Formats: sequence, structure tokens, C-alpha cells
Amino acid sequence: MAKNKTPASQSGEYVTLNGQTYFQIGKTRIKVTEHFPEAGPSMADQLLDVITYTARAGDLDKIA
Repeated sequence: MAKNKTPASQSGEYVTLNGQTYFQIGKTRIKVTEHFPEAGPSMADQLLDVITYTARAGDLDKIA
């Protein structure tokens, strides 16, 4: 079982086991199944799309 660790934050880390990536905090391990691709839109672009969609839908008051 190949294991590769990459620091994610002070409280957790990304762990790769047999080609599958997990986020691990202590003894809790969460399988990472989706992520933003390197060549995809930036987080700012994604956020702008969410705000624009919400404003057009008339649900702007629901944003916390």
C-alpha cells in the first residue's frame, strides 16, 4: 500500500493511498472525489458565477 502525504493546513493533510486522495485529520479520513482542475476557472470566477446566478434568481437575500 503506497502512501504519500501532503500538508493541507495546520489541522489536516492530504494522503494518497494506491492512487486515491484522502483528506485526513487525526484518525478521520475523507475520500476526495472532486476538485478544481489546475486549468479550470479560478475561485474568483466561480464565486462571481454564483453571485450572478443568485442575483438573477432573486435569491440574493438567502446568501449568508
